[in-house]
Amino acid sequence: METKENGYRYYSYEPLYQIGFILGLRNLGLSVEEVKDYLSDSSSDALNKKLIPLKGVRILKLIVRKQKLPRHIVSFIKN
Repeated sequence: METKENGYRYYSYEPLYQIGFILGLRNLGLSVEEVKDYLSDSSSDALNKKLIPLKGVRILKLIVRKQKLPRHIVSFIKN
């Protein structure tokens, strides 16, 4: 990070990528401790092995949301 004379902070790509990655893991429902665990292993193969089961979890969450959506629409229309 670099701070210019005008007070603006300029970040390089790496910390911005890491923030996006962390937010993505949190969006999948991982706790802060689980995110720390994922970040502690720098091996991409190990990380992929850990992330593959999360795809299933994400898909299940989307299916549940899709199933609930018609009820929400009907409730919205009635009100």
